[in-house]
Amino acid sequence: MNLKHDKIDIIAAGQQLFRASGYHATGVQQVLAACKISKGTFYNYFKSKEDFSIQVIQFYGEYMTNYITNSLIKESPSPINRLKEMYAGLIAIAHKEECSKGCLVYNFSYEVAGQNKAIANALDKQFNDWLDVIEKCIDAAKQAGEITSKKTARELAELIHASFNGAFGRVKMSRSTKEMENSMHILFELITS
Repeated sequence: MNLKHDKIDIIAAGQQLFRASGYHATGVQQVLAACKISKGTFYNYFKSKEDFSIQVIQFYGEYMTNYITNSLIKESPSPINRLKEMYAGLIAIAHKEECSKGCLVYNFSYEVAGQNKAIANALDKQFNDWLDVIEKCIDAAKQAGEITSKKTARELAELIHASFNGAFGRVKMSRSTKEMENSMHILFELITS
C-alpha cells in the first residue's frame, strides 16, 4: 500500500471512480483500493466523503472550465462555430467513452444534489463558471449577427448547456451520441434562424 500520497492523484482517481460508478456506488474503500493508500492517508487530506466529493467536483469543474475557455476564447473560427466545435468535441469524448460516463457535475446533480446542500452548492458554482465563459462567446456571436435570438446571452448559455447536459441521460440509455448530435443541431438552428 501507500504508493500514492499526492492529493491531486487521489482526487483524479476519485473523479474517474465517480464518473464510472456514481456517488453512492463509490465509497472511501474503493478510493483507498484504487490509490493504494491507507484510510489514515485519505483522512489526512479529506475530512469526509462529502469533503472529498466537493474537492473532486472543484477539480473536474476547473478542468472543464479550462477546456471550455480554451475552446471559446480565441480569434477564429467565428463565435458560433467555436461553440459548435466545443460541443462537437464534448460529444466526441462521450463517444470515445462509449456513452457510459457523462459529466460528473450533471451526474451528481441527479444523484446527490437534492439530498446534500454543500455538494449542490459546489455543483452550481462549477456550472455557473462554465456559463460565464459560454455567455461571453454567445454575446460575441450575437454582436457578430450570428445569433438572432432576442434572449440574453446568459439565457441562451443556460438553455444550450443545460440542454446539452440533459442529453447525456439519453446518451447513456441509447449508448449512442446520435440524439445528442441531433439536439445540438436543432438548438443551434433555433438560435441562428
